[in-house]
Amino acid sequence: MNRVLSGMNLFLLVCLAVLWRLDVSLEERREGRRRADSTFHSLADEATPAAAAVERIELKLPGSDATWVYLKRADGWHLPDHRDAFATGQEIDGLLKALLESRGTVVGRRPQDAAHFGFVPGRTVEASLQDGSGRLLVKALAGMVAPGQRSGECFLAAEGREPILHANANPRPYVAWTPGSRSPPLLDPKVIPSALSRGLAAKVVFGGEAAPAIRELIRREIPLEQRRALGDRGPRFEWFGTAADGEKRLNDNVAFGYLHGLTRLTFEEILGALQGSEALFAQPSLTITLEQDGGAKDTLTLGASDASGRRHILNSATGQVFTITEENARGLTPDVKALLELPPPREEAPAPK
Repeated sequence: MNRVLSGMNLFLLVCLAVLWRLDVSLEERREGRRRADSTFHSLADEATPAAAAVERIELKLPGSDATWVYLKRADGWHLPDHRDAFATGQEIDGLLKALLESRGTVVGRRPQDAAHFGFVPGRTVEASLQDGSGRLLVKALAGMVAPGQRSGECFLAAEGREPILHANANPRPYVAWTPGSRSPPLLDPKVIPSALSRGLAAKVVFGGEAAPAIRELIRREIPLEQRRALGDRGPRFEWFGTAADGEKRLNDNVAFGYLHGLTRLTFEEILGALQGSEALFAQPSLTITLEQDGGAKDTLTLGASDASGRRHILNSATGQVFTITEENARGLTPDVKALLELPPPREEAPAPK
């Protein structure tokens, strides 16, 4: 009898020891997980690619069932399914950095916590990031903005992984888009796209039947001695115009304003490549050639009107045809009278005593 009791006591002691060891092991695991969750993680940790490795993006946004595709080419990001229009590269870079370079702590796990952090159909931003060969690098998911709608932080997750991060970046502002919009998100609306990185033109040459009396606008740097006399060490520039009766000094503010508007000219619709639309430009009313520092050129050719009265315009540098409003078409011709109205000359700065 004593032997039986001793055996039972020994068995119970062994069971207690096993349970104690199991409890210690579970607590160690819980503690390790708590420590891991409290450290900073990237979207997919070691598997997270560099932003530069991404050359294709498939984007889905709340409010639409569409999937928009963006391809990175030598001259910038494009929308191949939207007549190969240029995309806004700066916003795409911001989106990639927010998704791939942000860090955050683990605040939950999918799928059990998905709805709580906004990872539900119709509310999630989805971005499949691929390399040049089309291989999926990571499918990034952006849930709710945290903690408020204007926060610079967001809840992020990667498809196929459980952790939900409270990240220190918010990708949503880079893909701001109105459901039902005529244009896709991240579309660059400019006739001269930002991806070309054009600065202020050094020379503008006009041609065609509607060319202004001033056929050229020429930018020249003010000599250093003259800038010093005016108390300005620059560099600063002046504009000149050539006409039938010779070269004329122009109003710098008017010239700069005209060039500023020209380089930010927006289109109503992109029609795509010139091929098949050559007849629209058989008799162009106006051509504008912008010569950049460094030798780059952009020639804008104003062609025929469409049925709604909008004008067709061609950018020779990209080979793309657009339509612009009649108001914007009129703005392509500079106001010669305003260009020739010079402001009063600046007084020279007093000589230092």
